[in-house]
Amino acid sequence: MTIDAAKSVTATFDIQAFTLSTARSGNGTGVISSAPAGINCGGDCSELYTFDQVVTLTASAGTGSTFTGIAISSG
Repeated sequence: MTIDAAKSVTATFDIQAFTLSTARSGNGTGVISSAPAGINCGGDCSELYTFDQVVTLTASAGTGSTFTGIAISSG
C-alpha cells in the first residue's frame, strides 16, 4: 500500500486456539477443573485455550466416589 494521502486501514488477526474438552464417566460423582480457570466439569466441560497455553486438569471425586483414571485421545 502506498501512503500518498490519508488512508484508512483495517487489520484482522486470528488467535490460534484450540478447544479442550473433558467428560466424566461412570456412576460416581465428582468434578474436573482446570488451571488456568475455564473448565469446571460438572457443568462447563470445555474451554478455548491458545496453542501455547499449559493447562493442568484436576479430578476431584465426590463423597462416596473414587477417581479411577483418565483416558486421553486425539482426534
